[in-house]
Parts: sequence; C-alpha cells; structure tokens
Amino acid sequence: MAAVWKIINFIGGLSVFFYGMRLMSLGLRKRAGGRLRKVLKSFSDTPLKGVFSGTFVTSVVQSSSATTVLVVSLVNAGLLALEEAIGIVFGANIGTTFTAWIVSFFGFKFSLSSLVLPVFALALPLMFNRSEKVREVAEALFGFSLVFLGLSIIKDQVPDVQVTEQSATFFRFFHHESFLSVLAFVLLGTLATMILQSSSTTVAITLTLLYKGWISFPLACAAVLGENIGTTVTALLASIPMNRQAKRIAYAHTLFNVTGVLWMLAVFPWFVKLVDIVVPGPVSDAGLVTYHLSAFHTMFNIINTFLFIWFVKPYAALLRRILPEEAAKEELVLVASPFPESLESNLVLIEKALSRMAERVFDMALVILHSLGGDDADLDRMAEQAREMELRFDEMEEAIHVTLTRCATESMAEEQAKRLMAYQLISRALESMSDSLYRVARLLKQRGDLDIPFHKRGMEELQDYLQIILDFLRYNVSYLSGELAAYDVEHAYRLEQRIDGMRDSLRKRARKKLTKGADVRGELLFMDVVRHLEHVGDYSLDVSQAIKEMAG
Repeated sequence: MAAVWKIINFIGGLSVFFYGMRLMSLGLRKRAGGRLRKVLKSFSDTPLKGVFSGTFVTSVVQSSSATTVLVVSLVNAGLLALEEAIGIVFGANIGTTFTAWIVSFFGFKFSLSSLVLPVFALALPLMFNRSEKVREVAEALFGFSLVFLGLSIIKDQVPDVQVTEQSATFFRFFHHESFLSVLAFVLLGTLATMILQSSSTTVAITLTLLYKGWISFPLACAAVLGENIGTTVTALLASIPMNRQAKRIAYAHTLFNVTGVLWMLAVFPWFVKLVDIVVPGPVSDAGLVTYHLSAFHTMFNIINTFLFIWFVKPYAALLRRILPEEAAKEELVLVASPFPESLESNLVLIEKALSRMAERVFDMALVILHSLGGDDADLDRMAEQAREMELRFDEMEEAIHVTLTRCATESMAEEQAKRLMAYQLISRALESMSDSLYRVARLLKQRGDLDIPFHKRGMEELQDYLQIILDFLRYNVSYLSGELAAYDVEHAYRLEQRIDGMRDSLRKRARKKLTKGADVRGELLFMDVVRHLEHVGDYSLDVSQAIKEMAG
C-alpha cells in the first residue's frame, strides 16, 4: 500500500512540475508577445543567425515545442524560407538544454522548500498589480515556483536506490550498460517525451533518477538522446494540416535529431568519457552527476548543430526531394493548432490569411474595373468571376472565424489580445467589402441584361471612382502583406475623404441628369452602384482604424 501511495504522490509531483513548466513558459511567452516572432523573422537570414535566434527564443520561453511550432507556422504562412527556418530549429535544440542546467543548479543544489515559498511570496502581490506586464511576470514566477515544488515532491517520492535494493532490481539490471540497454533507454526517453509532449519534464525525471542512483550516468545520457527525438513529435503533429513547406521544416527537425542520435550511438562510450573529462568532479558524486548530464545534453546538441550547419542548403534540397512540390500551387492552410504553445503561431496564420483576403478584395475590385469598359460578354464573365471569388472568400472567412474563436479561448498577453480584436474587426470589414463588391458586380450585370442605359460618361465616372477605391485597397494590402513597415492613418483618412468627395459629386451629377429627363432606372441603378462602392471605402477605413488600435 505504501508503494502505491508513493506512486500516486510521484504522479502528483510530476503533474505539478508539468503544470509549472507550462505556466512559466506561458507567462514568458505572454511577456515576450509578438517580439519573439520578430526576432525569428529578423535574425534568420543566415544559418548562423538562425541558430542564435532559435537558441535565444527557446531559452527565453523555456519550450522548444513553442519555438518549433511557431517556426512551422511562419514557414506555412510564407514568412520564413526553409533554409532560414532550419537554422532556427538547430538553435531551438540548443536552447532547450538550458532547462536541464536550471533544474540541476536549483533543483539539486538548494533546499527547494526554502526556494519555493519566497518566490510564491514575491509573485502573489504582483498578480494583483494593475499592469498587465507585471502580472505576466508574476505568472512566470508562479510557474517557476511550481516547477521546483513539483521537483521537490518527485525527489521525495523517489527513494535512494540503496534503501530499496529489491525494488531497484529492474534498473540495476540495466547498469550493465550494454549496447542493448543503451538502445532501450533511447527508446524509453523517446516514448516518454512523445506521451508527455514535454522534453523538459522527461529530462527532469531522468535527472532525478540519476541523482537518486536508480540509473547510471551512461543510461541517463541514452534517455536524453531519446528525449531529443521524442520532442520532435509536436512539430510533426502541428504540420499535418499545413502545406508542404511546413511539413519539410517539421521533417527537418526530426531527421536532424534522429541523425544526431545515430552518430552519437556510434561514438557513445567515448563521448560519455569525454563529458566526464570535461566536467569537473566524478560522476559517482550525486551532487555533481546532474551537471555531467546537463553538459552531455548541451555538448551533443552544439556538436550536432556544428556538423549540420555547413550543409543547410543541401539539407533543404534533400527535404524538397523527400517532399516534392505538388503540381498545383498550394494555398495557405488555415487550421488552428490545438497545442498550448500555438497561440502566437495561430495569430501568425490569421495575419497571413487576412493579407490574402485583402488581396482577394483588391482582385475583385480590379476585375470589376476591367469590365466597365467592355461589352455585355465582359460583364457576364466579370459577374461569374466575382461569384467564384465570393464563394472562396466565404470559405476563407469561415476558416479565419474558427481560428479566431480558438485563439480567444487561450490565455494571452495584452498585446496579443489587441491583435486578436483587430484581426476580428479586419476580418469583418473585408467580408463586408467582398459582399459590397459582389453586389456591384450583380448590379452591373443586371444593367447589361436589361439594357439599362447610364448617362453619357457614366461608365468612365465609375472607372475613376473605382480607381480611387483601388488606391485605398492597395494601401491596406501593402501594410497587411508586410510591404509597408509603418501605417499612416492620416493618409488613410485622406483617401476616404477623396472617396466621399467623389461620391457626393457623382450623386449630384446623377440628380441633375434626372431633372433633365435621363432614364430613371439607369440613374437609380448608377447611384446604387456608387453607394455600394462607397461602402467599400467605409470598410477600408474600418480596417485602418483597426490597424491604428492594434498599433496603439
């Protein structure tokens, strides 16, 4: 019964540790907000820069899964090239080793009870601070405390191997350290990490078992190798609904780690001895052996990165051969990732999808413009194109709505909440623009079908009006697609004023034509077209105001 109770307590401690890691990582990610994405995009133009940015971001958020899922999403959205993303993934493997050093230094060096309570005491009043940024720091501190509270429980529930000699028979069998035993622990580390979806948790378990003497140092190293493989499953799962390019970077992560483990197994006994030589103190010292394992973890990932970094371009070419391009150009796949680390990556996908929506609106307006100077056949083709565009637009809007809803359920930073609200407003405005343009297309087709005449130069006036609206649409597209670094709201207001001014002028002209005996149906239909086009300008201004709120 006592053994069962210890197992239950061990699982409870593991749960506290796991939740603490998630909470700490969430707090750090919220505090960093979209800045991490900017770091990855800005400092990845060479493989070496990518390695440094991947290492930095992963060490900040304490989650290699968060980094790799974000990278996969950036690649899926076309915001990162495959070669750039490969360097970041290499760096993420190095950054994740910081967790082992933190756990080794704090978890086994100090009395955890004396560490946890002061941090709790510091974090609690910060949770009630008015500043969102301070509350995010408090959340990270709470997570930090729970990590070591959980680790303390795990340590207490794992007895020293000398005390429970019989219960450790299974593990002592593996102290023979045969090649088969090493492979078995690589497999155990892989499976445990795949199940827990957290290499930090499995590394902490491995460190505890090593510290307590249940497993030998070489077998703990083997388990860490397996954990390196197991952590790649998160990116693989996240890439399943995404495009080929996103799948390639997920494969790159897996192949990189698997290949690294394979060459390490070939030199395993000598590398373990090298670590023992490099790190001061004997591995028989329980107080030092966890540092040896942390050093093994870091050295392996640094050397593996050093071996691969010179071959990024050939590696990318190999991935393109493994997953070749499809015959048709792939569309952006907008599927909300269910992983807790995926909030920022989901926002990236929404941002890219909104850019595509804005481009579709611009294209629809352009199709209408080109048809205005044509004959009835041109109007028929335009109406059919507009209908097809509207259908595809509705599908994309629905996908964005689902992803926005998914994101709204997550805990997020104030900056991310602003972006989410702005994206909702922009999505609704773009949908309304599409509806208005489709109504314009139908009205123009109706005019052609019923042979309703406009006044002289009526079509030319609509062309001029639509050209001004296209200028506004083009400006918004340029910002949403990333071509413009900054958005000038005053310029947007000036464009809207031009649209309103020409609307008033066209209405006056139509009324004058009516008083002079022009065709009533034609002038009313003309004013209806002008009204719907003016709505497109209004909704464009809504986009501008949402961008202003997001930036403010």
